[in-house]
Amino acid sequence: VVETYHEEHPTVTFRLNVAEAVVAGNSLVSDAVEELVENAIDHADRSKEETVITIRFTEIEDNDEIKLTITDNGRGIPRGEAEAISEGTESELNHSSGVGLWLVKWISDSIHATFDIGRRTETSGTEAVLGFKNAAQLDESDELFSGLNQKKIIRTELPETGSSDIATSTRG
Repeated sequence: VVETYHEEHPTVTFRLNVAEAVVAGNSLVSDAVEELVENAIDHADRSKEETVITIRFTEIEDNDEIKLTITDNGRGIPRGEAEAISEGTESELNHSSGVGLWLVKWISDSIHATFDIGRRTETSGTEAVLGFKNAAQLDESDELFSGLNQKKIIRTELPETGSSDIATSTRG
C-alpha cells in the first residue's frame, strides 16, 4: 500500500512501525487502509514544510485486539465530522463532507472491527484507529470466525527509501 503512495506522492514522509499480524477481516481490510492513507494525503496541510503520515500497530493483549493507527500532521478532521462518523448518524450540525470515512466505518462494522477518528491535538493532525480482533486468538468455533477470512498484515522493506511497506494477504 505505502509503496504505491510513496511513488505517487514522493514529498510525503511515511513512518511505519508495523509487524506481522493476523487479524480477523476480509478483502475489504485493504480498502479501508488505503482509504485512510488516501484521506491523510488528500487533507494534508500543504503549507507545512513536510507532510508526515505515521502507521503503527499496537497489540492489546487484554482484549485480543490489534490496533492499526494512522496519523497525519494535516489540518485535522473537523470535530462535527468526526462525531458524525463515530455516532453513525449525520445532522445539520454534524456531518461528513465525503464518503471515504463512511466507507471505512461500514467496512469496520461489517468485519466486527472498531473505527475511531479524531483530532490529534487542537492544532495538528488527525488520528484514525482501526481495531481488529487478533485472528490468532480465535478458533473455528468462534462465531466471529465464520464468514471472515484472516488478513495477514505484514511489513516489508522498500529498497529505494529504506522505509517500509504494508501489504495484506488473505488466508483461508
